[in-house]
Amino acid sequence: MNRLSLPRKTSAANGRGRRAAPDPGGVLVPAVAAFGALSLVGWWWGLPTAIAAFAAGRGPGRARTVVLCLAGALVVGAAAVAVVPTLLALAPQFVAVVVLAVLVPWFVGRFSRQYRQLVRAGSAPNRWSGSGGWSPSRRDCWSGPGSPGTCTTCSATT
Repeated sequence: MNRLSLPRKTSAANGRGRRAAPDPGGVLVPAVAAFGALSLVGWWWGLPTAIAAFAAGRGPGRARTVVLCLAGALVVGAAAVAVVPTLLALAPQFVAVVVLAVLVPWFVGRFSRQYRQLVRAGSAPNRWSGSGGWSPSRRDCWSGPGSPGTCTTCSATT
């Protein structure tokens, strides 16, 4: 197995070494790339691109796969423009697809996943709990040694 291949995950619960479900990010990122390429042909492909990018961002996995795909798309696009200069007319559409249909939905999905993880861990304000946010504690105090003043969070004086 090389560095770029996905590790095989086995389920420790069943004890039989059966493979766990495949990582959806490994399937969704190539789908985002394919839909993004088709978005240059027709604008309506932007919707499946955005949906797949959001799902890829919401799923588990590293950002490295998305960064590598975007870097590859930029290299291929630059090489295509160097070979066929008339493709420069598609540059604004290419940038719009990359930013609006890939990056923005992927970031929204990524932040949504991180927020869900923080709420599950109890480290973020939960909008639906009715508590209204974080409860201040002494460990959240920014007035540590060497910073004079009174903490507004816990009313401690240093």
